[in-house]
Amino acid sequence: MQAPFDTARLRLRPWTSGDLVDVQALLGDPDVMRFSDAGALDRAACKDWLGLALAHDPRVCTWAVVERHRHPVIGYLRLSQAGQTAAPTEIELGLRFLPRVWGRGYAVEAAQAALDRVTGFDGCTRVIACVDPDNRRSVAVLKKLGMQHLRDVMLPGYDHPDHVYAKDLAAGMVRIC
Repeated sequence: MQAPFDTARLRLRPWTSGDLVDVQALLGDPDVMRFSDAGALDRAACKDWLGLALAHDPRVCTWAVVERHRHPVIGYLRLSQAGQTAAPTEIELGLRFLPRVWGRGYAVEAAQAALDRVTGFDGCTRVIACVDPDNRRSVAVLKKLGMQHLRDVMLPGYDHPDHVYAKDLAAGMVRIC
């Protein structure tokens, strides 16, 4: 189980079985899911998503992100050695936040804090993120994290390629999940 940790403004904590309403608020929001191939998720899909987030997989860390002074979930952050576009030496970063907190720097703050702690995934030397090139907000977050466009990838069922951004990981860091 991944340990919770704090940033200046945020707490990243493990998901709990009681978080289904928060998952629905996040992943059921059409604005949040605009660039997702599945679109906004219904209750059943949110329940399945939460089940996967709760499952113990040493190759995947998924945190609920909350503001430290408030309790509702405002987003999630995932680091996965099992991502669909990641090579065996790469960790894939995924994140989503509620529209009410967009533009506050929370995505960068949460992702940087996780990346500062996480290069203990076996043999991983780089973090990547796959993003729709039209998702300007997410592209801006990745660039603020120091990631650069590495390659394009054509995912099944897509009519245009997504962009893969990457950044080398520092050596010798400790696993946190």
